[in-house]
Amino acid sequence: MTTSSVPVPLDQSTPRQIVRAIAAGALIVALGGDALRNALGVVPALVVTGVAGLVVAIALIRARPTLRIGAVPRSLVAYLGLAVLSLIWSAYPAASAVTLVGLLLATAVGLYLALLLSWSEILRALSRATATLLVGSLLFELWVSLVVRAPVFPAGFVGDPETATPMSMWSRNLLFTGDRIQGLPGNSNLLGMIALLGLIVAGIRLAQEGRRPGLWFLVGLSALVFVMTRSSTVVIAAAAAAAVLGFALWVRSAPDHRARGRRTLLSAAATLAALAAVAALWPLVLAVFGKSSDLTGRLSIWEAVIGQAERHPIIGNGFASPWVPWAEPFDTLVVRNEVLQLQAHNAWLDVWMQLGAIGVVLFACLVVGAVGRSWFRAVDQPRTGATQALSFSPLALLPLLIVVVLVVQSLMESRVLIESGWVLFTLVAVKTSTTPQIVPDTGAAAARAVPAG
Repeated sequence: MTTSSVPVPLDQSTPRQIVRAIAAGALIVALGGDALRNALGVVPALVVTGVAGLVVAIALIRARPTLRIGAVPRSLVAYLGLAVLSLIWSAYPAASAVTLVGLLLATAVGLYLALLLSWSEILRALSRATATLLVGSLLFELWVSLVVRAPVFPAGFVGDPETATPMSMWSRNLLFTGDRIQGLPGNSNLLGMIALLGLIVAGIRLAQEGRRPGLWFLVGLSALVFVMTRSSTVVIAAAAAAAVLGFALWVRSAPDHRARGRRTLLSAAATLAALAAVAALWPLVLAVFGKSSDLTGRLSIWEAVIGQAERHPIIGNGFASPWVPWAEPFDTLVVRNEVLQLQAHNAWLDVWMQLGAIGVVLFACLVVGAVGRSWFRAVDQPRTGATQALSFSPLALLPLLIVVVLVVQSLMESRVLIESGWVLFTLVAVKTSTTPQIVPDTGAAAARAVPAG
């Protein structure tokens, strides 16, 4: 007597599950980089991050994804090439070498996600990563408030806890005070951004998969943490994402291609008008968000960064993201509230200082290309042929919302240049180049080296 077994679908096979597990783990490490440094210390965290990056890089090489020539944006290749070449003229070659390793590993993670996973798998991996970090952050703050009942400092903290400034604390024990919590990242802005990503992925999953208790839990969890962080940068990013979402849905509802084109132009005009209004009413905007005229010290940081950039305005001083605290001039460049700053709090100024005007142009081309492709992936109706149109997928909104949030964040933070920011940006830039249209996949496409949807 013989028994027959039902073959396991490709998208549920063990190799496929491993690909997804590596993706979720890599995203947790990328989004939780600061959490690792707070919990383990800088050197052990670097070891963990490096090992995770190497695992992803080796898995990507072993998968040998098929990639047509020219699929990866040329601006991305040129930017990475300029960063590597800057070692030749870097004013701090050791710092450049160390940070370039991080840049290349983050790029490998972004490529892994873009080339080996479908958009549906990316959505679920982001969902798992954000949920893990948000739940962990609330549990951590509960432990601090109920058990420790005092501020907690990161591993390796040097100084007197009695006189330490709030910026040097991992958690300030504020969960039940109504003040801003910092969670596992130890930073309200970073935790708020994770919460915003959680809201985006949960909302898209609800629209795509229907109402499920687990998804409503993620929506509630993300919204709760979003409110408890009260990050002005993240609130502005969320408002921008909501506005772009509204424009995209309006363009989608147009009756034909020409109408979608007209609505796209009107959306662009409305966006420019909104930016002009914000510039004209800037003092009022600052008052609404409770910010001082120096943007909580950012103007002094930008002034110091501009001073460094003007030394070599065309080719820059050499790549170094994040700033290495033991290298000149970063060891004394910007100190706020007794805490050494390791970024310019503006990605564009950071790029100018490090890679000069050439780097800014390449970075701008990369941003414009990613935003443009993400927009058209979101609003162009997918088709199976010249005439047969498919329904719009909520999934097609994911890259657009991610890239909008990253671009807005780049104006007040340099996070897009490192760790999770660069991983997500590389993912969107490459995936929108290699995926002509975005439709919900059935799993079969996910099993290929370069998914079609």
